[in-house]
Amino acid sequence: MELETIFNQVAILGIVGLIGVLAARLKIISPVVNESLAGIIINITSPFLIITSLSDLKFTGEIISNSIWVFVFSYLAIFVLMGIGMLSSKALRLNDEIGKVHILHTTYGNIVFMGFPVLNELFPGGEALLYAAIYQVASNTLMWTLAIYVLRKEKTAGLKQNLKKFANPNTIALLIGLLMMSFQIEMPDILHKSLGGLGDTTLYLAMIYIGALIAGIKLSETIKQPHIYVLSLNKLILGPFIILMIIHSLTTFFGIEFGIIALSTVVLEAAMPCMVIIIILVKKYGGNEKTAIENLFVTTVLCLVTLPLVYWLIKVVVGS
Repeated sequence: MELETIFNQVAILGIVGLIGVLAARLKIISPVVNESLAGIIINITSPFLIITSLSDLKFTGEIISNSIWVFVFSYLAIFVLMGIGMLSSKALRLNDEIGKVHILHTTYGNIVFMGFPVLNELFPGGEALLYAAIYQVASNTLMWTLAIYVLRKEKTAGLKQNLKKFANPNTIALLIGLLMMSFQIEMPDILHKSLGGLGDTTLYLAMIYIGALIAGIKLSETIKQPHIYVLSLNKLILGPFIILMIIHSLTTFFGIEFGIIALSTVVLEAAMPCMVIIIILVKKYGGNEKTAIENLFVTTVLCLVTLPLVYWLIKVVVGS
């Protein structure tokens, strides 16, 4: 039943993403409009999705324990992916501009635009969204330090600047949601429906945004880039599978109680296609922007097949 859910979910992603592509090519969505759409998703719909989902969740000892381990395993996942990206970049002998993008896109996935709504649909109730938000916190602590260091090859911004980047609407929403969950603060029904309704639009707006972003890709050129297929294999299948096996082995060996929803969240977040924000960072700090957009396009298309595959592997390994 859950596999059917994720198949249906990725089918929805594909359909809505295709609408975004068509809208951009028909000039219904301009680059300026699409940039504004990204701001709406990050600053409005995604935070409301987090707050309303977490406000309905009951704070239990199991959730606290899982949350701590999700935080730890999120860092593990990020560094495993980065290691794979570095190895494959060297093996492929990529030049500096393409190599930096290859490493960062192997490391960082579309955990907000795609991860949040997909996990919320797959595991309704808010628990998976809590763990997804924690994964994002771990990712953000490295995004504005390690990622910029890789791009610039020089000293990163100061602590104050990095903290400003870290204090984004989604991390603030996570803190608000945790407070509401901890003290069992109930949101008035009319407010919950209003904000929750806005939050529920995240999936559709995000896929229209991604579709519009990749609408300008020249497919004939993109499919001739071998390094993109290596990246796709590493990011969408190999990396998540290695992470799954490491976490499963560690939790089994040390007797760590780590729920299937928590495990699935970490592995599926690691299996998300390339991160949109990397394109923005590449444009600002250096790197091959064209390669970054091509990476996003190919991995986003392929994830419609690989996400169900990764989820099936989770079920096989865990045996539930």
